[in-house]
Amino acid sequence: MRRIDKILKSFDFIEYISKPMERKDIHLILKINGFITERGDLLLDFCKSLTEKIIRTYLGDDVMSLEDREKHFQWCWESVLKDFGKELIYFTKKGDLRDYFEYFFYEIFYSEETKEEKSFEKTLYFVIKSFNYNMIRTKSEIDNYLDLYKIFNKSYNVSV
Repeated sequence: MRRIDKILKSFDFIEYISKPMERKDIHLILKINGFITERGDLLLDFCKSLTEKIIRTYLGDDVMSLEDREKHFQWCWESVLKDFGKELIYFTKKGDLRDYFEYFFYEIFYSEETKEEKSFEKTLYFVIKSFNYNMIRTKSEIDNYLDLYKIFNKSYNVSV
């Protein structure tokens, strides 16, 4: 590959992850991908509930081993599913959605060395920003959001 082509690809990538998109373009991409506003709100509520449960019930690294952290995530996951079930909204217990969030929280929370209160607030803010379709700004953020949105759609079932 010629050097100029590599440079142009680098510029494309930088634009992909950093250049803000027009609001109308964001809405168009979401619409084309079958986005439903109410389901996006449900996804955000689910993310907030899981995040708050994990943060508020975590006993600390000095008390919890790696195995305890895995059990903690599992307990939080099942607890949030049970809470949503009370509203007749059901999710699959295992699968891509659970795997996504287990990996996500391991990376942004469980593996962090410092877990002070400000760190918790930053984690919660990051989750709300990442999973709130109204805060999306770049093409990269849209792609990431839509990937999760599609996983989420496959994992939930509303009982009537």
